[in-house]
Amino acid sequence: MVAVGAADGGDAKPMLAQLAAFGLFAGMNISLNLFNTWALKKVDSPSWAHPGFDFPIFYTMFHQLVSSVAAFGLCACVIKPTLGLPSFQQYWEYKYAIVAISVCSALNAGLNNVSLSLVSLFINQTIKAMQPLPTTFFSWCVAGKQYSLALIVTVTAIVIANIMALWNKVHSGSSDSNSVVGIVACVISLLAASLRPVIMMVLMDGTGERPKLNPTVVLVYDAATAFVLMLLYWVCSPERQASIDYLSAHSQMGVMIIVVGSTLAFVFNLSVYYYVQLTSALTSTIGSNGVKIFLLIFSAIIAGVTDVISWIGISLVVLFIGVYGYLCVSGKQHPPKPAAERVESGNGTDPKASEKTPLRAP
Repeated sequence: MVAVGAADGGDAKPMLAQLAAFGLFAGMNISLNLFNTWALKKVDSPSWAHPGFDFPIFYTMFHQLVSSVAAFGLCACVIKPTLGLPSFQQYWEYKYAIVAISVCSALNAGLNNVSLSLVSLFINQTIKAMQPLPTTFFSWCVAGKQYSLALIVTVTAIVIANIMALWNKVHSGSSDSNSVVGIVACVISLLAASLRPVIMMVLMDGTGERPKLNPTVVLVYDAATAFVLMLLYWVCSPERQASIDYLSAHSQMGVMIIVVGSTLAFVFNLSVYYYVQLTSALTSTIGSNGVKIFLLIFSAIIAGVTDVISWIGISLVVLFIGVYGYLCVSGKQHPPKPAAERVESGNGTDPKASEKTPLRAP
């Protein structure tokens, strides 16, 4: 799926590069989700087996800081940006798109980690598997993309199937206030994650009014701004004193969690940018949902899901995501003709006609 796609409206990208980008994206996505679930889960007595580093915003704040610094280092020493190193002047020229991306990044990463500290990975991944719906909507609303009725129906079916997959949790009635907060946090994170790649494509594909930016440059601005937003929240939140107390009592464990998590987050963030650049916002959603299928099935087994309705829902999610991917790829293989190449004929629109076509006698 990934190797076939190309950036929306752009040239075809090398298949090997797309496969490498997907491999890195998938590996880091799975690793980061599993690591965050282990590190952030609430426990009464923190230990190396269950650290209980229950400070999702403080934890994610370091991810953004490390990602920004590391990306700037890549710009300066390895990947030379075509428009020069990141600068305040350049940031100001692209400020509206960058701030929008950064707000999405802060909400996506921060609230996703909040969700993982309050609900199971299964519930988190089931909600996030609904991402094709908001991504399709934002691609239509922001980027002006048009989609077939079949794709819209398939996206709706994915949402219904995911609701069925959550049947055992709804039927058991075991939700509490923490679960509700965790679900709301995950939904907001989902919306932010769906809007972010659409705006990223505008910056990195040059479809806007200004020249396109390199992925590493966008990552510098994105992560730095998201870090500032999270820092402002952390200073004013209850996490500030609680996280300081935790690090005072469990310094080695806390530092290890921050270092490992930040490294995984940087590699993942960088892979997201290259994955989106080499494919498209929708194709990136296809790939990410392929990863979510693995995490969904894995987390369902770990969570002990046994009822028939939930597993039927999970099976339908897998089926409809496959259909969704096929419809997206087939749509790319048969793009519509540009309007300039079509002229009206006596019987309607002739796609093969052009300004050089002889006029027909009346």
